[in-house]
Amino acid sequence: MGQSFLTLVSDLLARVVGSVTIVSIIGFFFWNADNLISKSGKELLEKLLTQSINDPERSDLRRALLNFLNKYFSPNLGEYKFITNVALLTITSMIIMLVFYIGSMGGFFMDFYKNNAILYKNNSMQLFIEYFNGAIPPFLRQFLLDGFIVTFIVNYIYFSLYSIFIERADLHAFKWNVATIFLDVTLKIVLFIFLTTIVYIGFAYYFGSFQGNVLTAAKAAIPTIANALRFENLTAVYLYSVAISSLPVFLILLINLLMENSFLRGFVSKLFFWSSFFEGHPMRSIASVLGIFLVVFFQVSNAVVAFV
Repeated sequence: MGQSFLTLVSDLLARVVGSVTIVSIIGFFFWNADNLISKSGKELLEKLLTQSINDPERSDLRRALLNFLNKYFSPNLGEYKFITNVALLTITSMIIMLVFYIGSMGGFFMDFYKNNAILYKNNSMQLFIEYFNGAIPPFLRQFLLDGFIVTFIVNYIYFSLYSIFIERADLHAFKWNVATIFLDVTLKIVLFIFLTTIVYIGFAYYFGSFQGNVLTAAKAAIPTIANALRFENLTAVYLYSVAISSLPVFLILLINLLMENSFLRGFVSKLFFWSSFFEGHPMRSIASVLGIFLVVFFQVSNAVVAFV
């Protein structure tokens, strides 16, 4: 009984630490983000946020997000334009998350620089070229053949189905909005696990990765994704890139929740308007919403990974 309790506490702490890790990384980058936008830009953001919280039924932000999804990510656009937009979103989100990942990896570039400096100092230009050429192709191969393909397919399937969640469902039901948020994340992480496993098997078969053992490759997917949730490896870039594409839908559903639940609306209003921390800092408000979303994404994904 005591051992089971300790195991439960240990697992709970691991989940909390994992959530805090990713939220802290994002929060660090957004802390002074208000300084990067103009005064008029901040005023516009504050107006959109204030209206969405106090009067969600007439939210311009919700309307803008729906128009954005319908204009750029509707399957009705035509296959070529739809694929192009999804591909652009995928590569953009991957680059954004790669910047976060590199920024969180203290000493990453310093170690790379030191290794190259030693080679150069010893007049080993040929060794430097061989080292550079040997390091970059595997990274690009993983980034494009693993990361981009998996992330793109997940996003393609997701945006092909999002209209079911947004346009055809009864989003005036509080429980349905909550369920849709969890269903959205669950669908994505299941697809991500499945596709990552397939790609790993392909890497073992075609490139000799995992000692060329397809069974080892298949077994490596779950532990790799579990560590990625805590931002501990490069797969985190692909995993959280997948999360980014859910953010517009999450915001729409969140505004729907504010419309249907007065208690939640009052709580959020007090949190954002009674605190000097958020006053005049709309990017901090956005970062807080993003943090809540990432915690939900982490916890649901972690539960799915543990179940699988």
